[in-house]
Amino acid sequence: MNKILSVNFHIPTNDVGSIPYNSKASLSDADIILFLPTTNQDHHAYNAYWRNELLHVLGMGKTVFILLSKPFAKSYGFLPDSSLQIVDVIGIEVHPKSNLIEPLFKSLKSNWVAHCYLLGISIEQVLFSSKNNDRNLGAIFNTGKGHILLLPYLDIQSNPEKGRSLIKELSNIHNILNSKDEISERPDWANLIEFEIVSATLLSLKVENNIKTINGLLAENDSLLEKIKEKEIIKNLLFETGKQLENGVIHSLKILGYTAENYDDGVLELDQVILSPEGDRFIGECEGKDNKAIDITKFRQLQDALNEDFHREEINEKAYGILFGNPQRLFNPVDRTVDFTDKCKNGAKREMIGLVNTVDLFKVIRYLSENDNEEFKIKCRKAIKEQLGKVIQFPDLPE
Repeated sequence: MNKILSVNFHIPTNDVGSIPYNSKASLSDADIILFLPTTNQDHHAYNAYWRNELLHVLGMGKTVFILLSKPFAKSYGFLPDSSLQIVDVIGIEVHPKSNLIEPLFKSLKSNWVAHCYLLGISIEQVLFSSKNNDRNLGAIFNTGKGHILLLPYLDIQSNPEKGRSLIKELSNIHNILNSKDEISERPDWANLIEFEIVSATLLSLKVENNIKTINGLLAENDSLLEKIKEKEIIKNLLFETGKQLENGVIHSLKILGYTAENYDDGVLELDQVILSPEGDRFIGECEGKDNKAIDITKFRQLQDALNEDFHREEINEKAYGILFGNPQRLFNPVDRTVDFTDKCKNGAKREMIGLVNTVDLFKVIRYLSENDNEEFKIKCRKAIKEQLGKVIQFPDLPE
């Protein structure tokens, strides 16, 4: 009887062991593995482990069934074949394209759900497709001595009868795939030194070294991806609103040489408390509008924040105010026609509050993130201080 292990997917029967994704359990004892990608980004750190584990068991001749869930960033990072493209899709009927999986499809006909389709596979690899054959929804690959079968998602997690059918059909497919050239299980004594094939041992060492290299490159890629994410946070200035816009502004202000952070003491909450190297203190508020100019609403909130901050016992001098606005944020910046409403500009002039268009800030910060220019940072901070009461015009970028 074939032993089945399930990773990150509950089969409603007591006959199958279930393993959480955020673990490092061995799959070696299983003949068949049913695997569901994780949608929890905190668990993507386990991708490299599962990639190596799957490669190991596939090399032993196991059969791995992968249920195709909705793709998220890195959610398919465990796949041994990184060239396969998995594309998000909804509303497509699932149809079998291979006699191999016809019994499986029929036994669970009403439970198949297509969350994605596959690119980069040949016709002979296709197991499932859309009704019109224009989308490949499942495929089979030979890897090592084993097989990987990519299947559409199955919604059976509360139906024991369906769970038993699934186990039966997965076992049948495994038996069919392994019936063509049955190999006897190697006895332990065959691994003794007197039977060693030195050239094979050397190749095995190369494989182990390659795995170490791959793991090192994967770790390096994870680090590089984090750095890319950090570098590109300034793009929040172009299209974000709310907390993500705040994060982009804080990151940008730090590049300009300010210290900047959120403030929340349980009573007073401020988007940014900003200190310049010159000793100036600012309170910042952020606002993004989908297709309109930044209006007086957020301006009034900034005024209230300035007054409440000044009432704090430890504050002896009222801070300057800056309103960071991202108007018409869903438009390409070259197509935007407005920034701040006239009422907002008049109020800023009266209260000496600076208005910063975050698209203008992006241009400055993109330059500074790629050029170490302390003199230009000083010019930008000076421009903000000297233009309080109007829309800030940053100095031209250096040649």
